Amino acid sequence: MIRADNLIVTRGGRRILDLPALSIAPGGVFGILGPNGAGKSTLLRVLAGEMAPDSGRAFLDGRPLSHWRAGDVARRRAVLPQH
Repeated sequence: MIRADNLIVTRGGRRILDLPALSIAPGGVFGILGPNGAGKSTLLRVLAGEMAPDSGRAFLDGRPLSHWRAGDVARRRAVLPQH
């Protein structure tokens, strides 16, 4: 399960992500929709462990992403970046 609590990311003095809560159960399909600049890619980077939020925490299987080793988290999830 992926969970996030109170995620905030700011860049250039501007808040680009402000997400109070998110929970995604395994095996489901989840879509992220929004206009350009809404923070969709930033959210995915935080949930993938590629970017640390300025505030709040993201969890994988009940454990904060910041406590996972890169190799261990890579074996638990797959990410295909758009670039």
